[in-house]
Parts: sequence; structure tokens; C-alpha cells
Amino acid sequence: MTKILDIAFADGRFYTLVDALRATGLDKALAESTPYTLLAPTDAAFAAFQAGGLEGLTRDLTSLTELLRKHIVSGAWLAEQLIAQSSIQSLGGQPLMLNSDGSDLSVENARVIMRDIEGDDGVMHVLDHVLA
Repeated sequence: MTKILDIAFADGRFYTLVDALRATGLDKALAESTPYTLLAPTDAAFAAFQAGGLEGLTRDLTSLTELLRKHIVSGAWLAEQLIAQSSIQSLGGQPLMLNSDGSDLSVENARVIMRDIEGDDGVMHVLDHVLA
């Protein structure tokens, strides 16, 4: 298998996320702390969230790091496991509210549009919005 960040980069829809993780050094931290779950907003989600794109976000690396840590959860959580929960704690310490009708899953304000992308270091779920 392949690492989650390699899968995200190769996919082509997560360049902003991968670049932001690299800019903050969280990519290295994730490489050392497995397994983890990455709640991955697409480039389109980042564009809608921040008109300035990554360039605007990287002006304040502390805020960017906090934002990204909200998208990472310790442990490899498959969608089936998330659906059974009402909340989960992010790496940043914030509780993330989970909602499901049994088939669709959302995290806070974001819908999970693709789930259970597994790598050798964890799992990734694709979000349609950035968790603000």
C-alpha cells in the first residue's frame, strides 16, 4: 500500500491540502504518528473557503496549522465506525460533530463525498468543505 499523503497528491484534487501540510511541517509529524485519519478537503473546497488560495493561508502558519489539525484524527477511522459516533476529537483537540442518516456522513459543516481511502498509515475521507 501507499501512504495517505502520497495517495492525496497522486489523486490531483488535494494539492492545496498537501502543500499546506508541507508548509506547516504537519506532513513530517504525520509520517511519525500513525495511524491517523485525514479529513481531506478538495482544492475546490479550499478555493471556496479562502479566495487567496494557499498563498493567503500561509501568511499565518500558526492559524493554518490549527486549521489543518482540525482535519486530522488519531487512529484509522473507517466510515462505518464514524457513522456509529456522534463526535470525534481532532488532533487539534476540538470535538468534531458527526452526522449520519445511515448512508450519508457529514463532519461539522462538510459532507463526506468519498470515504475509506486506505493507505498503509491510515485512512482518508474526502470533504466538500473546509472545517472552519
